[in-house]
Amino acid sequence: MNAMSRKGSIVFLGMVSFVLIVASLGIAAEGDIKLPQPSLKSDVSIEQALASRRSLRTYSDKPVTLKDLSQLLWAAQGITEPEKGFRTAPSGLARYPLTVYAAVFNITGVPQGVYRYEPAGHVLVLVTGGDTRSSFERKARPASPEGRDASASTSTASASRPTVAGHADPIPTAPAVLVITADTKKTYAASGYYLEAGHVAQNIVLQCVSLDMGGVTMAGFSADTLKKVLKLSENEVPVYEIPVGKK
Repeated sequence: MNAMSRKGSIVFLGMVSFVLIVASLGIAAEGDIKLPQPSLKSDVSIEQALASRRSLRTYSDKPVTLKDLSQLLWAAQGITEPEKGFRTAPSGLARYPLTVYAAVFNITGVPQGVYRYEPAGHVLVLVTGGDTRSSFERKARPASPEGRDASASTSTASASRPTVAGHADPIPTAPAVLVITADTKKTYAASGYYLEAGHVAQNIVLQCVSLDMGGVTMAGFSADTLKKVLKLSENEVPVYEIPVGKK
Protein backbone atom coordinates (compact mmCIF):
# COMPACT_ATOMS: atom_id res chain seq x y z
CA MET A 1 0.00 0.00 0.00
CA ASN A 2 1.50 3.34 -1.02
CA ALA A 3 1.58 6.47 1.14
CA MET A 4 -1.48 8.02 -0.51
CA SER A 5 -3.52 4.86 0.03
CA ARG A 6 -2.47 4.63 3.67
CA LYS A 7 -3.36 8.29 4.20
CA GLY A 8 -6.76 7.76 2.60
CA SER A 9 -7.42 4.73 4.79
CA ILE A 10 -6.52 6.68 7.93
CA VAL A 11 -8.85 9.53 6.95
CA PHE A 12 -11.65 7.06 6.18
CA LEU A 13 -11.22 5.24 9.50
CA GLY A 14 -11.19 8.59 11.31
CA MET A 15 -14.46 9.59 9.68
CA VAL A 16 -16.04 6.24 10.58
CA SER A 17 -14.91 6.63 14.19
CA PHE A 18 -16.37 10.15 14.35
CA VAL A 19 -19.72 8.96 12.99
CA LEU A 20 -19.83 6.11 15.52
CA ILE A 21 -19.02 8.44 18.40
CA VAL A 22 -21.69 10.92 17.29
CA ALA A 23 -24.22 8.12 16.91
CA SER A 24 -23.43 6.81 20.38
CA LEU A 25 -24.16 10.26 21.79
CA GLY A 26 -27.46 10.37 19.95
CA ILE A 27 -26.52 13.56 18.12
CA ALA A 28 -26.78 13.76 14.34
CA ALA A 29 -24.06 15.49 12.35
CA GLU A 30 -26.47 18.28 11.40
CA GLY A 31 -26.94 19.24 15.06
CA ASP A 32 -30.21 17.39 15.54
CA ILE A 33 -30.48 15.16 18.60
CA LYS A 34 -31.69 11.63 17.98
CA LEU A 35 -33.77 10.66 20.98
CA PRO A 36 -33.60 7.25 22.67
CA GLN A 37 -36.46 4.92 21.90
CA PRO A 38 -39.36 5.36 24.35
CA SER A 39 -40.37 2.62 26.75
CA LEU A 40 -43.81 1.07 26.34
CA LYS A 41 -43.90 -0.39 29.87
CA SER A 42 -43.43 0.92 33.39
CA ASP A 43 -44.07 -0.14 36.98
CA VAL A 44 -46.79 2.52 37.29
CA SER A 45 -50.28 1.72 36.04
CA ILE A 46 -52.46 4.34 34.38
CA GLU A 47 -54.71 4.19 37.44
CA GLN A 48 -51.77 4.90 39.75
CA ALA A 49 -50.66 7.78 37.54
CA LEU A 50 -54.13 9.31 37.63
CA ALA A 51 -54.30 8.99 41.41
CA SER A 52 -50.78 10.34 42.01
CA ARG A 53 -50.63 13.24 39.56
CA ARG A 54 -50.19 16.59 41.26
CA SER A 55 -48.93 19.95 40.01
CA LEU A 56 -45.25 20.32 40.91
CA ARG A 57 -43.76 23.82 41.00
CA THR A 58 -40.38 23.27 42.68
CA TYR A 59 -37.89 20.70 41.48
CA SER A 60 -35.02 18.82 43.05
CA ASP A 61 -31.48 18.77 41.70
CA LYS A 62 -31.79 15.11 40.69
CA PRO A 63 -30.56 14.75 37.11
CA VAL A 64 -33.06 14.64 34.28
CA THR A 65 -31.70 12.56 31.42
CA LEU A 66 -32.15 12.55 27.66
CA LYS A 67 -34.06 9.29 28.14
CA ASP A 68 -36.50 11.08 30.48
CA LEU A 69 -36.99 13.91 28.00
CA SER A 70 -37.47 11.42 25.17
CA GLN A 71 -40.22 9.65 27.11
CA LEU A 72 -42.06 12.90 27.84
CA LEU A 73 -41.93 14.05 24.22
CA TRP A 74 -43.12 10.68 22.98
CA ALA A 75 -46.03 10.81 25.45
CA ALA A 76 -46.88 14.27 24.13
CA GLN A 77 -46.85 13.67 20.36
CA GLY A 78 -45.02 10.44 19.61
CA ILE A 79 -46.10 8.40 16.60
CA THR A 80 -47.85 5.18 17.58
CA GLU A 81 -48.97 3.93 14.16
CA PRO A 82 -46.27 4.75 11.59
CA GLU A 83 -48.31 3.73 8.52
CA LYS A 84 -51.07 6.24 9.29
CA GLY A 85 -49.04 8.71 11.34
CA PHE A 86 -51.33 8.46 14.35
CA ARG A 87 -49.93 9.88 17.58
CA THR A 88 -50.25 9.43 21.34
CA ALA A 89 -52.82 12.26 21.59
CA PRO A 90 -55.98 12.40 19.44
CA SER A 91 -56.51 15.07 16.81
CA GLY A 92 -59.66 15.99 14.90
CA LEU A 93 -59.48 14.61 11.35
CA ALA A 94 -55.83 13.71 12.13
CA ARG A 95 -54.79 17.28 11.29
CA TYR A 96 -52.24 17.43 14.13
CA PRO A 97 -51.93 21.22 14.40
CA LEU A 98 -49.75 21.08 17.51
CA THR A 99 -45.98 21.20 17.88
CA VAL A 100 -44.04 20.57 21.07
CA TYR A 101 -40.86 22.49 21.90
CA ALA A 102 -38.39 21.69 24.67
CA ALA A 103 -36.50 24.54 26.33
CA VAL A 104 -33.54 22.76 27.89
CA PHE A 105 -31.76 24.33 30.85
CA ASN A 106 -30.30 21.35 32.75
CA ILE A 107 -30.74 18.01 31.00
CA THR A 108 -27.82 15.58 31.28
CA GLY A 109 -25.93 15.40 27.99
CA VAL A 110 -28.07 18.00 26.17
CA PRO A 111 -26.70 21.50 25.41
CA GLN A 112 -28.85 24.38 26.61
CA GLY A 113 -31.24 25.72 24.03
CA VAL A 114 -34.74 25.55 22.59
CA TYR A 115 -35.51 22.49 20.48
CA ARG A 116 -38.44 21.53 18.29
CA TYR A 117 -39.68 17.96 18.62
CA GLU A 118 -40.16 16.17 15.32
CA PRO A 119 -42.35 13.07 15.84
CA ALA A 120 -41.26 11.61 12.51
CA GLY A 121 -37.81 10.31 13.35
CA HIS A 122 -38.24 11.05 17.07
CA VAL A 123 -35.63 13.81 17.03
CA LEU A 124 -34.99 17.25 18.49
CA VAL A 125 -34.09 20.10 16.13
CA LEU A 126 -32.22 23.07 17.58
CA VAL A 127 -34.14 26.33 17.19
CA THR A 128 -32.36 28.76 19.54
CA GLY A 129 -29.12 27.98 21.35
CA GLY A 130 -27.97 29.06 24.81
CA ASP A 131 -29.68 29.91 28.09
CA THR A 132 -33.18 31.19 27.29
CA ARG A 133 -34.76 30.74 30.73
CA SER A 134 -35.81 34.39 31.04
CA SER A 135 -38.04 34.04 27.96
CA PHE A 136 -40.27 31.58 29.81
CA GLU A 137 -40.89 33.62 32.95
CA ARG A 138 -44.37 33.47 34.40
CA LYS A 139 -46.63 36.41 33.64
CA ALA A 140 -49.73 37.62 35.49
CA ARG A 141 -52.07 37.26 32.52
CA PRO A 142 -52.37 34.35 30.10
CA ALA A 143 -52.01 34.71 26.35
CA SER A 144 -55.21 35.45 24.44
CA PRO A 145 -56.76 32.83 22.11
CA GLU A 146 -55.29 34.78 19.19
CA GLY A 147 -51.79 34.23 20.57
CA ARG A 148 -51.23 37.83 21.72
CA ASP A 149 -50.40 39.00 25.22
CA ALA A 150 -53.68 39.72 26.98
CA SER A 151 -54.00 43.25 28.28
CA ALA A 152 -56.89 44.80 30.15
CA SER A 153 -58.62 47.59 28.28
CA THR A 154 -61.14 48.27 31.05
CA SER A 155 -61.27 47.82 34.78
CA THR A 156 -63.98 45.20 34.36
CA ALA A 157 -61.85 43.19 31.96
CA SER A 158 -58.88 43.45 34.29
CA ALA A 159 -60.91 42.16 37.22
CA SER A 160 -62.19 39.21 35.21
CA ARG A 161 -58.76 37.95 34.20
CA PRO A 162 -56.84 35.58 36.45
CA THR A 163 -53.86 36.90 38.37
CA VAL A 164 -50.77 35.03 39.53
CA ALA A 165 -51.61 32.83 42.48
CA GLY A 166 -49.42 32.71 45.56
CA HIS A 167 -47.40 29.74 44.31
CA ALA A 168 -43.69 29.47 43.80
CA ASP A 169 -42.60 30.41 40.30
CA PRO A 170 -41.63 27.04 38.73
CA ILE A 171 -39.36 28.44 36.02
CA PRO A 172 -36.20 29.20 38.10
CA THR A 173 -35.69 25.58 39.22
CA ALA A 174 -37.08 23.75 36.19
CA PRO A 175 -34.48 21.76 34.22
CA ALA A 176 -36.74 22.02 31.16
CA VAL A 177 -39.94 23.63 29.95
CA LEU A 178 -42.13 22.00 27.33
CA VAL A 179 -44.16 24.38 25.17
CA ILE A 180 -47.18 23.39 23.11
CA THR A 181 -47.90 25.56 20.07
CA ALA A 182 -50.66 25.45 17.46
CA ASP A 183 -50.76 26.13 13.75
CA THR A 184 -54.00 28.08 13.42
CA LYS A 185 -54.33 27.21 9.72
CA LYS A 186 -54.76 23.53 10.57
CA THR A 187 -57.83 24.02 12.76
CA TYR A 188 -61.31 25.49 12.28
CA ALA A 189 -61.29 27.50 15.51
CA ALA A 190 -59.21 28.25 18.58
CA SER A 191 -61.42 25.91 20.60
CA GLY A 192 -60.10 23.01 18.52
CA TYR A 193 -56.43 23.47 19.25
CA TYR A 194 -57.07 24.40 22.87
CA LEU A 195 -58.87 21.09 23.34
CA GLU A 196 -56.07 19.17 21.67
CA ALA A 197 -53.42 20.97 23.72
CA GLY A 198 -55.27 19.77 26.80
CA HIS A 199 -54.94 16.17 25.61
CA VAL A 200 -51.21 16.59 25.10
CA ALA A 201 -50.65 18.37 28.42
CA GLN A 202 -52.43 15.59 30.31
CA ASN A 203 -50.27 12.97 28.58
CA ILE A 204 -47.14 14.83 29.69
CA VAL A 205 -48.05 15.23 33.36
CA LEU A 206 -49.27 11.62 33.61
CA GLN A 207 -46.06 10.36 32.04
CA CYS A 208 -44.14 12.41 34.60
CA VAL A 209 -45.50 10.19 37.39
CA SER A 210 -43.80 7.03 36.13
CA LEU A 211 -40.49 8.93 35.81
CA ASP A 212 -40.57 10.24 39.40
CA MET A 213 -41.06 13.66 37.87
CA GLY A 214 -43.69 16.35 38.00
CA GLY A 215 -44.80 19.40 36.11
CA VAL A 216 -47.34 22.18 36.10
CA THR A 217 -49.44 23.47 33.21
CA MET A 218 -49.16 27.23 32.71
CA ALA A 219 -51.04 29.69 30.53
CA GLY A 220 -49.54 32.81 32.12
CA PHE A 221 -46.66 33.65 29.78
CA SER A 222 -45.67 36.31 27.29
CA ALA A 223 -46.91 35.05 23.94
CA ASP A 224 -44.89 37.67 22.06
CA THR A 225 -41.67 36.65 23.81
CA LEU A 226 -42.28 32.96 23.19
CA LYS A 227 -43.03 33.54 19.51
CA LYS A 228 -39.62 35.15 19.16
CA VAL A 229 -37.55 32.57 21.02
CA LEU A 230 -39.41 29.67 19.37
CA LYS A 231 -39.17 31.43 15.98
CA LEU A 232 -42.84 30.81 15.23
CA SER A 233 -44.52 31.80 11.98
CA GLU A 234 -47.45 34.21 11.84
CA ASN A 235 -49.84 31.27 11.84
CA GLU A 236 -48.39 29.67 14.98
CA VAL A 237 -49.35 30.55 18.55
CA PRO A 238 -48.09 29.28 21.92
CA VAL A 239 -50.80 27.63 23.99
CA TYR A 240 -49.18 25.97 27.01
CA GLU A 241 -45.99 26.05 29.03
CA ILE A 242 -45.21 22.98 31.15
CA PRO A 243 -42.11 23.22 33.38
CA VAL A 244 -40.94 19.70 34.33
CA GLY A 245 -38.37 18.23 36.69
CA LYS A 246 -37.61 15.57 39.28
CA LYS A 247 -39.43 15.47 42.59
